[in-house]
Amino acid sequence: MPVLEIIEDDFVAPDHGEWSFLGDDSTKSILHTVVRATARIEFVDDEGEDLYATGFLVGERLLTTNRHVAERFCGGVGSRGLSLVRNAFANFKVECGGRDPERVEVDTPLLIHPHWDWALLSLKSSLPGRPNLRFDVRPPEAIVGQAIAVVGHPKRTPSVGGANHQTRLLRCRGGNVRSGVKRIATGRLKPRESINDHFGNDCLVLKHTASTLPSNSGSPIVDLSTGTIVGIHVGGRRYLEPNDAVPGHELAKDARVVSKGVAFSGTINATDDWEAKWLVADSDDGLDESIS
Repeated sequence: MPVLEIIEDDFVAPDHGEWSFLGDDSTKSILHTVVRATARIEFVDDEGEDLYATGFLVGERLLTTNRHVAERFCGGVGSRGLSLVRNAFANFKVECGGRDPERVEVDTPLLIHPHWDWALLSLKSSLPGRPNLRFDVRPPEAIVGQAIAVVGHPKRTPSVGGANHQTRLLRCRGGNVRSGVKRIATGRLKPRESINDHFGNDCLVLKHTASTLPSNSGSPIVDLSTGTIVGIHVGGRRYLEPNDAVPGHELAKDARVVSKGVAFSGTINATDDWEAKWLVADSDDGLDESIS
């Protein structure tokens, strides 16, 4: 499945084969919107190493990413007592062409979900012309097999798939290989699976087959027929096996998420499935544990 480089928020679609429809006007318009809404999240760790992942706009000055990304520069879990413990930026212009950056500073964390690998951040300002994306409220079971694309910033790493695989994913025009620049990876949705995630939570995740690498964490997964975001990419477990993602459908069922102004394609009934975890995270004991 093709992986496409991005230059000036644009890309060249395959001219033949299964994925040539990426060049159709409607599909290209969908991808242009997602590309423009997606940013590289940049921060420096305690050892002074420059790190990055991916996030995308879902409301006015609202940027979403994974919890496991946000915890690298944020403190706390839940909706109370959250803090920014080191500076972080959303850079919307990191491409193969090496264009000037468009960076906005992260202001504060708004939600760090106690069950799903998901976080919501506010930005200090907005960038004109950068659109907000909408999470899809349809149940993942209804869209298995759908063609999707993941937009993110894959990073070279020795542990995934070998050098040839990574070179294929990270090649730019002219043959240069660049890590950490914005790319489109195509794939299809697979049936959901139950996993025990990085935080010890049992989650019924969305699965997809797009080719990704570390720093794709937090990437939007767009339905190429509707332009809605069916999930947020979390990561892969084994090479050549489908990747994990948080379903947009599940976020739409959480009243705390909806109340923050996150954009959805519609409304569905709220659930209290994670209420106990929210209450623990937001309790005085939970706040004390997150600070210690």
